[in-house]
Amino acid sequence: VVAVLAPLLLLSVLFFPRLQSMVLHQTILDKQEQIAAATPLVEDTIEQILSTNKKIRSEIYYRNLFSAFEETTAIAIKDPEAAEEFAGHLKDLVKTESVKNIRIYVGLPESDHFFKSVDCDEIFKSTDQVQGSYWHGIFYGTDYTQLFCPSFYLSINEIDNLGTLAYITRMYFFYQGKRIPCFLAQYYSSDIFTRILKDGFTRDGSVAYVITDRDAIVTSTDPYLSGIYHFDYSDIYNYLFSSKSYLEKEILGKKVYTSFSVIQKPNWFLVVSTPEGIITRKTEISIMEILLIVAVFYIISLVLAFQLSSSITGRISSVIQTMGRIREGSMVPMEEPEVHDEIGDLISTYNYMTNKQQELTETLQTTADELRIAEVNALQAQINPHFLYNTLDTIQWMATSGMADQVPETVQALSRFYKLTLGKDLTNTTIEKEIEHATLYIKLQNIRFNNAIECIIDIPDEISQLPIPRLTLQPIVENAILHGIREKESREGCIVITGWQEDLDVYLLVSDDGIGISPDILPNVLSEEGSNPESRGANIAIYNVHHRLQLLYGKDYGLSYESKEGEGTEVTIHIRADKV
Repeated sequence: VVAVLAPLLLLSVLFFPRLQSMVLHQTILDKQEQIAAATPLVEDTIEQILSTNKKIRSEIYYRNLFSAFEETTAIAIKDPEAAEEFAGHLKDLVKTESVKNIRIYVGLPESDHFFKSVDCDEIFKSTDQVQGSYWHGIFYGTDYTQLFCPSFYLSINEIDNLGTLAYITRMYFFYQGKRIPCFLAQYYSSDIFTRILKDGFTRDGSVAYVITDRDAIVTSTDPYLSGIYHFDYSDIYNYLFSSKSYLEKEILGKKVYTSFSVIQKPNWFLVVSTPEGIITRKTEISIMEILLIVAVFYIISLVLAFQLSSSITGRISSVIQTMGRIREGSMVPMEEPEVHDEIGDLISTYNYMTNKQQELTETLQTTADELRIAEVNALQAQINPHFLYNTLDTIQWMATSGMADQVPETVQALSRFYKLTLGKDLTNTTIEKEIEHATLYIKLQNIRFNNAIECIIDIPDEISQLPIPRLTLQPIVENAILHGIREKESREGCIVITGWQEDLDVYLLVSDDGIGISPDILPNVLSEEGSNPESRGANIAIYNVHHRLQLLYGKDYGLSYESKEGEGTEVTIHIRADKV
């Protein structure tokens, strides 16, 4: 260990400065890539701010009010309806754009008649309210026509009530023979820029900030660090013409490396400053990773050597580890031994036991599947006699009520009905045939009830051939007729069957305009309590359909009921297109 690790430690010490230089260049490169990704986002945000300003300045009332002709301005001031409409448009911008508030500050005292004339005190304000703000002083001391304002440019009232950032443009209008300065202020939250920086830059001790041409910080990922590792705008600007890809400066006795990019329109800089300590820490981590990798491979070498010299012990350990997996519920056979000694016999015995266990597991699974299929078939068989009884009762009623001439048609329909029921596949059919099955049932009931049941079917072609368990629709339609429509005073009604598919889930909806289901009964329709033959025999088939679907597809599938007493009932059938 000493012979191997000692040279490695010496090599790490000698290699450290070169590795630190490599880490520095890689870190600078990473920061430059992050800057390149974040800069367009900042520029897009600024473009949105400028676009909002253009929208405001394109408003007819704005152009009339700030016209170069006093007559046009006077007409606009005397048109309060246009002013109110203009104010409404600005409020709409606040709702749809990222702007938080919009104000137009007019260089008139608050008592001036102008503010009563425009009658829009939420938009038009006197410059008296911002007299002490930094931005107001900048405009009055310079010939600026526009200004992006960071937080400290604004007054306390603006920050508390309007926004922490602002874009302000200066304009004029003639009023009572005087040229009055005005300011259009769009207020924003500094979060629109802060989110871009925090999402775009890794939190490794570096700080990213945006600086204006007046050396003001617009936003920062860490206000404290941006104050410590601050680079002047002029220093960064001079480095634009330097061949170096980054700026280096000593702050508080430590080197700080800075990368930057130009944000074109407002002529800002996006700056990322990284202290030397981060580079050193990354270098140390890299050295530790190298040493760790070497240590891991060294340990692996020792283990391999030990295994080669201890084959017997290794084979025993392998058997113990494999057999230990039984506690986790996993029995995996081992490779058959090449040498049939005591350990080889032990492995052979373990493999025999594992194979027997797998055979027993497969037998149990097969038995469970057969039991599940048997339960499904039993439930289906329970439904069939229920329907046959009702149908034969209908035929008997026809034969004894002077309608013998319709008996052949009814028997033919019944024959087709059972031909669909007793197909080759006793469990499954298609949605198309299940619809035909239900339609035949409605036809048989209409023969008995003098066409009192109207049926509307709207099933998309793309789902008509999907599989569905047999006797799914008919019991629901039967309940809709006998316990919904036929309970109405008119004893007439309509049944609508629709369907749709969402990914692999298929839905069929059966609606009727019958008497509905009482709220006291509705929660128990699909329960075993609601299917008790002594109390609610009508629900036996419905419960069986629901239970059968859940056996086939799972607990999230089956039937669901919605009903309003006196209005009707909707039954939703939920199955899967890829499973029967």
